[in-house]
Amino acid sequence: MRFLSTLGQLPGTWQNLLLIVLSGTVEGIGLTLFIPLLNLMNDESMESIGPPFSHLTELIETIGIKVSPVTLLILITGFTLASLLLGYLQRKLLIKSKQIYSRNLRNKFFNGILDSNWQYSSNRSHGEVANQLNIECARAGVALGMELLAVATAIQVVTYFAFSIIISWELVAITFVFSILAYIVVRPVMAHAKILGEETSIANRNISFYAIEYLRSLKLLKATGAEELPKKDMCKHSNTLNKVSYHSELNTTRVYFLVQALPVILLTSIIGISIELIETPTSLILVFLLFMARTAPRVAQFQQQLNSFHMASPAIRIVNQMITESCNAKEDLNSTGTEFKSIKKEIALENVSFKYKNKETFAIDRVSLKIPHNKMIAIVGSSGAGKSTVMDLLCGLYIPENGKVVIDGVDLREFNIVSWRKKIGIVTQDLMIFNASLRDNLTFFNQSASEEKAKWALSIAHLDDVINNLSDGMDTILGENGQRLSGGQKQRIALARALAKQPHLLLLDEATSALDNESERYIQKAIENIAHKTTIVVIAHRLSTVRRADIIYVMEEGRVIESGTYKELLRKDGRFKKLHGHELS
Repeated sequence: MRFLSTLGQLPGTWQNLLLIVLSGTVEGIGLTLFIPLLNLMNDESMESIGPPFSHLTELIETIGIKVSPVTLLILITGFTLASLLLGYLQRKLLIKSKQIYSRNLRNKFFNGILDSNWQYSSNRSHGEVANQLNIECARAGVALGMELLAVATAIQVVTYFAFSIIISWELVAITFVFSILAYIVVRPVMAHAKILGEETSIANRNISFYAIEYLRSLKLLKATGAEELPKKDMCKHSNTLNKVSYHSELNTTRVYFLVQALPVILLTSIIGISIELIETPTSLILVFLLFMARTAPRVAQFQQQLNSFHMASPAIRIVNQMITESCNAKEDLNSTGTEFKSIKKEIALENVSFKYKNKETFAIDRVSLKIPHNKMIAIVGSSGAGKSTVMDLLCGLYIPENGKVVIDGVDLREFNIVSWRKKIGIVTQDLMIFNASLRDNLTFFNQSASEEKAKWALSIAHLDDVINNLSDGMDTILGENGQRLSGGQKQRIALARALAKQPHLLLLDEATSALDNESERYIQKAIENIAHKTTIVVIAHRLSTVRRADIIYVMEEGRVIESGTYKELLRKDGRFKKLHGHELS
């Protein structure tokens, strides 16, 4: 990002700059009072230094203050303390502004991901999103803070130069020429900081991405003795980050060396020239040097702040780009649509076709099926047949390219999608148990669920024995992704959570595919308990799961090729019977 291109994005920017101007002006007045003080101490007349400084004592006396070394020292102290107080208030405001910006940016970033359509959000890497949410948002706040600090420091430098011009424009001209030469020396180092900033963002992203990927696969890696590959891979990415970080800090050190060394050369040059060539009064030389002494660290700070901005500014572009992308992919939820109340007759897919972005073939092609109210419908077929796509279309996560999904004859697109989704309960094979209490997990989708409703859901899911074995019962913390539970227990908790929502439509997507026989029986019993009380759609590979379904739809290559009851499909001697034979064999 170019310097100043993002100025104003930080909350309170202009208040910060106002405080800096006031602080610099007050400090400049305090330093200027050293001129009459030095003259009084040397018993020199004010006329020897000429206007406007010769009028300073007259101005002070007109407001009723007797001019003496003591009163001047008191005034200098007062102005200096006032300047420091204003500086403190500015720093305090800046800290608050940075934190507010980072917080708002994280919220905007995360909300943008959640508000985007499923096709966009499902293709985002979790590791990359986590890195941008945690590291890059913080770096963006640092970058804007450094940009504002650099501008503030530049204002202070300009303020000091303004007072210095009043003292001696000749010495300021010399300083200006020297500053241009110093900039030419420092500029290549600053340009390198931009490159290193981009490389740091890439290295941080890779570390987060691969760390999360490998941690997710930790059990598989350990069980198969494959730890060496991720170790080597992470070592490579760590070395890259280490190398970039080393060069970044080294570059900052070079900047620090240059901005410390160059002012020393400037100060010695000014003293020599002012004594030998310009013949400037001693008091003016000393106060000019005092201003230069205050300016030199500010110049050093400016260079370092500018360097830090260039190092961190790529984060602004990265985060803003993701926010822009997610905003462009914002899901149309039809918030002004009809509020969904309940299913009275049936849900139907009418000649629905859909294909994924950048895919040539249809995931489902001219699919028609009906899901009667309070009936259990099953969709079976081999992998890639389009079963999960049907599930996503029922949730409104995708919009059909042709045909429509209708509820009691009304196109799903006419409803407020959120009101529809709030009536849906989902259990998938990709379980998500939150690192919270069992109670919080159960009521996650229905915060108003009563204790009785939660316990009813647990009972239906046959989890009474699990609660009895938990140390704190319903208040037991389940750990990250339910690490304290077995796979079957986690699946039943996921089912209980869906039931606690009191859904009008319950979707079970391969809910028993990874379970042992005993756990599958528990799930089957739970489904039987709610069958014909809730509309249920089951997607399954295990045909034993769908034995009691009212209607079974068999899909292949995105099309429904058979439908009927379990017994009817076996008698047809079609695809379902072949799948049944494969399962038995």
